[in-house]
Amino acid sequence: MGTLPLDVKIGTLNEVGSALDDLLDLVKLDLNKAEGAHAAVTVVFNSVNKLNENIITELKAERITAEHAEIARLWISRAVQIIDNLLRNQANILFIARGAEAQNSKIVKAVKTMYDLECARKNRISSENPEDPVIVSDLAPDKIEKPVEPVVTSERKSPAPRTIKEQRLANQGAESSIAKRRGRRTKKVGA
Repeated sequence: MGTLPLDVKIGTLNEVGSALDDLLDLVKLDLNKAEGAHAAVTVVFNSVNKLNENIITELKAERITAEHAEIARLWISRAVQIIDNLLRNQANILFIARGAEAQNSKIVKAVKTMYDLECARKNRISSENPEDPVIVSDLAPDKIEKPVEPVVTSERKSPAPRTIKEQRLANQGAESSIAKRRGRRTKKVGA
């Protein structure tokens, strides 16, 4: 039995896996940038927030007047609000980057598992017993990801799809009931 279809699958999975791995590297780079930006904005936020304490110290030491201290506190509070908004934005960007990294890691892992399974199938076909089926347990247990069980949120079954005739009759029934409520006569179909 030839292995050409498996060779094509393996080659395709290899190319897709390489492209996804490159994409994963870019996503990890973005994650590192987001973590660095978040850390930098956090340091700036804490530093500017401490300026209020410095103003109180300067006011107690009578190096500045109360009027100047109030103006400085006003401007510092505005700066703190701006930096706080920037910090929240960076936190959202970091959250998105972490999600993208986790998602791409799972995709790469799934493609790698499919690649390993196809290689195992090819090796099984090339071996002395080609009749033996390839099963997922042939792979190393750490490479197999357990499927997630679907969660049933409702016991209600969806209605069966109606035929065109049933839909038309239902629409006519709805139109006639609306017309009766309004006191109008309805047209009968086919009469």
